[in-house]
Amino acid sequence: MTWFENVDQSFTQLELEFVEAVRRRLQRARRSKQALLLAVGLVLATLFVWLAARERRVTAELGKQRELAKAAQQKYASETARLYADRF
Repeated sequence: MTWFENVDQSFTQLELEFVEAVRRRLQRARRSKQALLLAVGLVLATLFVWLAARERRVTAELGKQRELAKAAQQKYASETARLYADRF
């Protein structure tokens, strides 16, 4: 569009309408790209927030399962020790 602004020539109404149509098209394309980038950014932000929350839940669940496994191991060890103590 810079060629149009730098030319010292008078244009017909049809040519001016064409230039205006080209400007509107470029502006519409620019806005479409901006909207697309915004949408992608929002989707990525939502995904990262969801993944962070999921990681916290999984970490908490893993901690609970480790505690349960530790308690089961201690119970098993004490039961094994009691059963072996009865043998002798």
